[in-house]
Amino acid sequence: MAQHLLRNIRLAAKSVFFHYKQYLCFFFAIFAVQLLYGIITVAFDNNESIEYRHIAEEYKYHLLLKDLNTDQYVYLVNGGGAVFTSDKVYEMVEATSPDQPGTRNRRYDVYLRFTGEDPEADYARFKERFGTEMAGMSEGGLRYTTTPVLNFDNTRTVNTALYLGISLLLLLLSVFLVTALYNIRINHYKFTYGVYMTFGADFLKLFETSFWEMMTVSAAALPLSSVSAVIVDYFIFSSRSEPFIFRPSAILKVLLFSLFVSAFAVIYPVFIFFRRHPMDLIVAEDNSNLVVSPRMSFEMYGASFPRKYETFALWRFRKYYVRLFATAVFFAALFVLSFQWRGYFAQSYETAQSQFTLTFKETRYANVYDAEKSAAINSIDGVTHVEKSLTTHAGDIRSHILVEGSDTTLFSNLVVYRTAAGANAPDELRGAEYCVTNDAVYHPCDREITDQLGQYKHTGDPNSIHDGPGRIIISDSIFNRRSFKLRPGDTVRVAVYTDRIRDADAMLSGHELLKSELRFYKYKYYEFTVASVLHDDPTAAGASVYMSAEDYGAITGNSAEFRTVSVGVRPGLSPDDIRAIETELRALGSGESVTVTNNHAAHKYDIAMAKAVSPQIIITGLILLSISPLIWFFSQVIFYLKRENEFYVIEMFGAIREEVRRIYITDGIFCAAAASVVYILFSLIGSWSLYGLMNILTTRLWQVTTVRYTYNLPALPFVSGLLLTAAFGFLSAYLPYMLYEKKRDSGAVKAEALGQDGGL
Repeated sequence: MAQHLLRNIRLAAKSVFFHYKQYLCFFFAIFAVQLLYGIITVAFDNNESIEYRHIAEEYKYHLLLKDLNTDQYVYLVNGGGAVFTSDKVYEMVEATSPDQPGTRNRRYDVYLRFTGEDPEADYARFKERFGTEMAGMSEGGLRYTTTPVLNFDNTRTVNTALYLGISLLLLLLSVFLVTALYNIRINHYKFTYGVYMTFGADFLKLFETSFWEMMTVSAAALPLSSVSAVIVDYFIFSSRSEPFIFRPSAILKVLLFSLFVSAFAVIYPVFIFFRRHPMDLIVAEDNSNLVVSPRMSFEMYGASFPRKYETFALWRFRKYYVRLFATAVFFAALFVLSFQWRGYFAQSYETAQSQFTLTFKETRYANVYDAEKSAAINSIDGVTHVEKSLTTHAGDIRSHILVEGSDTTLFSNLVVYRTAAGANAPDELRGAEYCVTNDAVYHPCDREITDQLGQYKHTGDPNSIHDGPGRIIISDSIFNRRSFKLRPGDTVRVAVYTDRIRDADAMLSGHELLKSELRFYKYKYYEFTVASVLHDDPTAAGASVYMSAEDYGAITGNSAEFRTVSVGVRPGLSPDDIRAIETELRALGSGESVTVTNNHAAHKYDIAMAKAVSPQIIITGLILLSISPLIWFFSQVIFYLKRENEFYVIEMFGAIREEVRRIYITDGIFCAAAASVVYILFSLIGSWSLYGLMNILTTRLWQVTTVRYTYNLPALPFVSGLLLTAAFGFLSAYLPYMLYEKKRDSGAVKAEALGQDGGL
């Protein structure tokens, strides 16, 4: 087995190095693939180290115990009654109290760090040994939160899953690239493979030969690609003042990745050829045959040669051009999409995120977010914005909104029942056709809310909602997809459930459930006039409908008492500053009256910036763009090499050198124009698909509610890609002409045409 393996490797190496010109394109292609994967792999190792370091620096503790009473605090200070030192698995890093000394029912926040080698095991022991006893010391039990440093294994698992997902995507892309190139090569050597098969080469032998040739190319490219990847990542992370690490295992991962690419890329082309009869390959006509018969050629000399002649050629080789454009332009379009993805990445972190979420609990006395609490929160140093929210989903109260069909978009994604309003509709609606959806979220609105909505693009005046009852502000989208064509002054009806003929089928959902409700439930409809329409607000939970507190109470049956507040902080604050803000927010009430949740937005932003994702995306786009000319020139040089005998025969019939040159120019103009059209189509389809993926699928699957991505085709990369695609298309046809002229002057073309030299 080992001897057979060594023999295959030796033959493959001899074939590659003795005919290196045939494999130069594969070398550059695999170098680009290895470079891209190497950058991602080395960056992944650095990012994992960076993330852990940032987490460890920000969180010197594993557990935060909140609002402990004096008994609980003293219990912790005394070691929880531990008899032996080994029983004490924690140490107190810090203890703070927003109450003044001597205050009755004083409360404490205690930061604990586990002292063992396995913090997760210590955490389990703490809950088992101390948690239950401490919970019994207070009516409110024991409230605590863990930090990312305790659960970093979960973070590592998520990052690894993301890395594997990116690796799989890049593997598919690389296999597509190398398969396309190998198809070109194997088509060029049909005769050779036919001879191999005639002498008994089976599929396994052909596959082994092709696989080890590609692995030889991969091994030759690996040192240069690995060194280049390390250098690129070094400069990326050094520019962010982040320490750089290199793990030798990254090279092994790149080598294994190359193995998979080489194996999967040659299977399909070899399999297709193996299924053909050997004699079909030996006698097959390829690009070297004349485009038309001699009789037709004579007749066409009087019909605008070579323009009409080459028009026939373009049609003759239409399959070749379709494959060429689809492959080469595809990678140029990915260049544009990479910049669009970079914009979405930046938007996801640059959009103002809430650092804290405050929840005011219902108590025996009024405990809601009011003007007094608003002033107290806004007076805290470092707080930039405060947003209150109160929502009721239409589906939860068997409600829906009803609009006229003309006010919806053609491809709206409404959960819609487009028919007559139904037998249970009021007389004024009966017989008319409406669009109905229960994917709507009702909000009470005051002037503070109106000021918050001013950050979004809108038509109409949001403040006009306060001019009187019966007015609403509504989103034009559902699940971040435009669904309504509403304008200020239009009418929207909101349904309030009043009675039912029978229960709706509990097994139904979506469209069918809404149809069942419309059939068997009775509603009272309230008419609202649209005061303003929001165009870019996040609508992951459904279209937002803002109304006055009185209207909100009439529709939902709930009072407009705000108990949830989001708080944003100034960028660049240190962890200590953020903890100080959290302490002040917690001082607004005791643990029984207010809950402060740290969303760690600043921490996540710092880590995202430290990972240097944006420059990695830019470099990825540039590498993908470099693949496009590789495909263009490799394909076209071989294509026109196979046509050189045809051009020599044409010259024998009287064509002058300038006419042959015009053939190349005609092809170049065609390639430039056709490829530009394909590029525009690919770019637009890809950009809209990416926009839909970010806004719709992520919204529906993961309920991302804080960001509404805007459609943005990056102009400079798009135009640059278009100009380069046109240039590559033209030059890929004109460069072979220059090679043809060089060979023609040396007499090589004539020798090949007469069969005196069969080489390239």
